Amino acid sequence: MKGSAMHRLAAVVGRRDAFAALGTALVTLVLLFVLPVLVALAGDTASPHPAEPGWWWLVALFVLQSVTVAAARSFPVVAVLAVAGLPLLAVWLARGDGFGLTSLPVMVTVYLAAVSHPLPRLRAGLTAAVLLFGAGYAANQLLDPAGIGPGPAVAAALLQAVLVVGGPLVIALLVAARRAAREAHREELRALAGERDAIIQAAIATQRTTMARELHDIAAHHLSGLSLMAAAVDLQIDTDPSAARAGVQQIRAQSSLVLDDLRRLVGLLREEDDDEGPATLAAVPELVQQFSTSEHPIELTVRAPDAGMLGADLGPAAHLTGYRMVQESLANTQLHAAGAARSVELDDRGENTVVITVRNGPAEAASPPGRDGFGLRGMHERAELIGAELSYGPVVDGGWQVELTIPRTSAQEAT
Repeated sequence: MKGSAMHRLAAVVGRRDAFAALGTALVTLVLLFVLPVLVALAGDTASPHPAEPGWWWLVALFVLQSVTVAAARSFPVVAVLAVAGLPLLAVWLARGDGFGLTSLPVMVTVYLAAVSHPLPRLRAGLTAAVLLFGAGYAANQLLDPAGIGPGPAVAAALLQAVLVVGGPLVIALLVAARRAAREAHREELRALAGERDAIIQAAIATQRTTMARELHDIAAHHLSGLSLMAAAVDLQIDTDPSAARAGVQQIRAQSSLVLDDLRRLVGLLREEDDDEGPATLAAVPELVQQFSTSEHPIELTVRAPDAGMLGADLGPAAHLTGYRMVQESLANTQLHAAGAARSVELDDRGENTVVITVRNGPAEAASPPGRDGFGLRGMHERAELIGAELSYGPVVDGGWQVELTIPRTSAQEAT
């Protein structure tokens, strides 16, 4: 039973409180030992001496006060009242200069209680502590034969009590305010971190929506082109078998291309690792080669200090946008300008921009009916996501041109 009681007491009184109580007891007892020497040097004999019973009563009183200090955090009101009321015993047991040492445990207890609990909870206890300690101090002055008169004694006692209780209270309130400010700052940082995570998640969701739209774009453009090529092959099987065979090979190449693109985007939507090559500006020459045929080659012009380092200072979103712009533009030329001359130009020489231009000549025949404009709208949306400028329209020779200008200081990394 005794052991369990000690464990419960240890659970209530923390290690810091125990150290505070022990430190208060040691400091007070050291001062009690030193006080007679200081009083003797001053030529006074009012202080209790170890040879007197009153001195040992003070030792016991200081030990009790120090034990009360350990309960300041757990039972603040009770501790403050007890530590301020115990000095009343010293008035009858040990009057004189030793009474002033009772203020140290009171100050420590008030500080620990005020720094750990809100002031409204302690207001009544602190007021009572001022009255109790003031009453003890006044009684010590009045019962001392060499003390001052009643009026000055009460005034001095009230001032002493206000200083003993109010001084550590003000310090504790300042410490508590700084602690609250630090906690508010930490909460603000946590809120900002949560907001940043939410923005990142929103950006990821937007990017995934964009990739989902690209699934539609890729499927629509490639399947439209495959349908057109299949119709042409159907007409050439009997009249031009070699051209039909070349058309079948092109359909097969385009089918592989669309499957690769769909597999890559579906993999990104599933948040899986993408083992396919990245869709960058450096991969545009290979893309152009895939759209080229022996009958209708595509002219490619690369203007850059290093063709293998196209757009080296651009972000991945900018590379993907440029790659998709060339891909969709060439798909459009197959659908709407079959047989027309085509050219792709990559200009990476600008100090502030990278310019990509896809141009085709006049169509040899009218384009088949279809849903015009969706691919251009998709390109325009992706350009806006990275802060790029997309322009398109007819040119003087009757053809069509699409131009994408990507700023090197664009917002692609934010997306």
